[in-house]
Formats: sequence, C-alpha cells, structure tokens
Amino acid sequence: MLEAVFIRPMVFSFSWIRGIIKFTFFFLTVLEYILHHELVKLIIRDENNLYRYYLKSVRRHARFGLWLLNIKVEDHAQVENINGLLISNHLSYLDVLVLFSKYPSLFITSREIRDVFLLGRMTKLAGCFHVERRKHLRTELIVRQEMDSMKEKLISGFSLFLFPEGTSSDGSSVLPFKAHFFQTVIDLNMPVHAFCLKYHWKNSSDEVCWYGDMTFAPHLFNVCCQKQISADLQAIKYERGEESDRFKIASDLHLRIKEMYEEH
Repeated sequence: MLEAVFIRPMVFSFSWIRGIIKFTFFFLTVLEYILHHELVKLIIRDENNLYRYYLKSVRRHARFGLWLLNIKVEDHAQVENINGLLISNHLSYLDVLVLFSKYPSLFITSREIRDVFLLGRMTKLAGCFHVERRKHLRTELIVRQEMDSMKEKLISGFSLFLFPEGTSSDGSSVLPFKAHFFQTVIDLNMPVHAFCLKYHWKNSSDEVCWYGDMTFAPHLFNVCCQKQISADLQAIKYERGEESDRFKIASDLHLRIKEMYEEH
C-alpha cells in the first residue's frame, strides 16, 4: 500500500517531464519548419515548384514528428504511386503526420484553421487549400474559385487530400461525408483513394482525438505526455461507377470507411 502511494506521483512526474521535453522539441521543430518554408518561398518563385518542394519537406517533418511523439503506425495500406483525390476519416491533427508521412499531398482544410495558433501558418506553408465550410459564408463565387484551384492542381499532377467529414470526430464513429469536393474527380475523371485511420488509446479518446472546442496547445501537451501512441492505417479498394454522382460517391465511401473503422 505504501509503495503504491509513492509510485503514482512518480509516474505522474515522469509523464510531465516527458511531455515538457517532447513539447519543447516539437515547438522548436515547428519554428524551424515555418522559418525554413518562409525562406524557401522567397527563393522559389514558381508556385508548382514551390509546392513540390513543400511536399518533400512536409513528408520529412511528418516522419520526424511521428518519431518525436513516438507514434507507431501499422501501415496496412502499402499503396504506391497514387494520384488523384485521397480521403480518410478524421480524428486529430495527428492524422496529418500519419498520412503525409506516407502520402504527401496538397491538403484541403477549412479557413477556420488559419486562425488556429501555429496550425494556421503551418498549413499555409504546406500549400494547403483553405476552403470555406461555413454555409452562411459560402457564396457561389467562392465555391467556383475553390473548385477551379483544385482542378488546376490535379491537372498539374498533384494529389489532393480531403477529410470529407469536414471536421474531426471524437473517435466513437465516422461522421457523415460532405459530397461537394467529389465533383472534382468526376469532372476530371480521376480516381479516389480511400483510407481508414484508427488510433488505440488506454483511457479516453481525448488522449488522441482533437474535436469540438478543444484548444490546440493544451491538447498537444497531453499528447506529448503519452508514452506511445498506436495507429492503424488501412486502404479501401474503391471503383466509382460511371453513373455515380458526388452524393453516391460520398455515401458509398462513408459506408465503407465506417464499416472498416467499426470492425477494427
């Protein structure tokens, strides 16, 4: 009994020390990433060449982030040389580290992310598309401009990555998919590559999942306090029918990913 009393504070202390060390190095890595990409932006003037450099750099930084946070990924996907639209369910900002370490792509995210501390600048300096998801602000002109920009990048040979839920979940299930951006692959006759991502936690999904009104920095510190995080990545074979519209594509993919998520 006496031993248990002294062990619990010690474990708590070790967890916080680990968190402080990881958080500090993560923050320094983010600063290096931002300064590095800001400098590169001044040197490389062609946008497509700049984005190609960004993707290589983002992949290196994502792999380092996984190592630093000790996130072990079981990659059952093993898909190579993919292009087109990539999608996955969405649980956390950690998803970006997992997925970009394997499949660097231009990421479609919300304009609201631009206002999040660090995340906003990081996404902008990765060539991300910040799209307007708030219905009361989505005008027809904005939608058309967003779609045209995405099609331009797909035609230029870039892959795009989309979280079609539109937001991250608490990990209990997979939220319904928004259909809008699937129109790009229909118009350009390009493939959709689907993935199912799942984390494993000991106590609460809040150890990993970032959702609702959670604040980024405190959540990241809690992630840094974790000894190890495990993730599974699965690929889902999907062939869209010639007559499939964007709503059917969204519905079919949501069902496939949701079923795989709940199975594992």
